[in-house]
Amino acid sequence: MTHIEEGDYANTDTTELEVKFCWQTLQGNRKEVEKLYELDVKFSTININESRGTALHVAVNEGNQSVVGRLVNSILFYGNVVALKTKNEKGDTPLHLAASQGFQEICECIIGKNGERTYLNYIHNEKGETPLFLALLSWQK
Repeated sequence: MTHIEEGDYANTDTTELEVKFCWQTLQGNRKEVEKLYELDVKFSTININESRGTALHVAVNEGNQSVVGRLVNSILFYGNVVALKTKNEKGDTPLHLAASQGFQEICECIIGKNGERTYLNYIHNEKGETPLFLALLSWQK
């Protein structure tokens, strides 16, 4: 994880940090996003905007496996597994997005190499679809 230097965000209020976090995520500045993840666990569940979901949703959508890995590790380190269940406007979790795009390694990262979080496979989106169902659909394409 990224080390936060003393004073990086010390005098910044919460609302300003949330805006900065959303902006940094949308601009693709992953180092700043990771710093803010480390600063406060709440950043892992903040919706970037109504349609994009969280920073983890954005990283998954981009297929950025290394960033997804670091964000998932940060989520697990701080015990905020609810962030893995956070849904975007379509009710998709990060696992739904990874499965629908056929990102097998990202799915494994989210679920855990030994299936520690297989319960994420049973979450339904707004259409009633599970990540496993979406994975099967993407495999057929």
